[in-house]
Amino acid sequence: MQIIILLFLKSFYNEEKNRLVNRMLLYALVGPSGTGKSTSALLVAHEHNIPAIIDDGLLIYKGKRVAGSSAKFEKNYITAVNRATFHMPEHREEVRKAIKQYKIKKLLIIGTSKRMVDKIADTLKLGPISRYIDVSEIRTPSEIKMALYVRNTQGKHVIPVPYMQIEQ
Repeated sequence: MQIIILLFLKSFYNEEKNRLVNRMLLYALVGPSGTGKSTSALLVAHEHNIPAIIDDGLLIYKGKRVAGSSAKFEKNYITAVNRATFHMPEHREEVRKAIKQYKIKKLLIIGTSKRMVDKIADTLKLGPISRYIDVSEIRTPSEIKMALYVRNTQGKHVIPVPYMQIEQ
């Protein structure tokens, strides 16, 4: 009986230890397409001391793209959504490997809805999101209106890393 209890406690301790070691604090920045989420991402990351960002299929760590490919350059909507939500196995594994390699403990996921960012966190097996930030909490209505105007008239997409780091 004592051996069974000790084995159970050892197993519980190892599971708990692994869970705590792998725990990550996740934030999400959500809002409709074109409202300035990517433009605001670095500010949010800085304010919350978050070293890593996932945006449209990219993993950005300390201001540099370290894994993934941008969905913003995909030719069609379906492929872009699959890329942004890590539906493609090789893409997903590349980003998961980088998260482990860089020992990321805090991460900001950017998406158009709570459902989307939850799906990304689930697909990458990151755990639950601790804090959701709506773009309207950090941008004024006039800033959102301007961002939408630029997106709709010029088609510009912002990526929160230097352009030279993005693979097309």
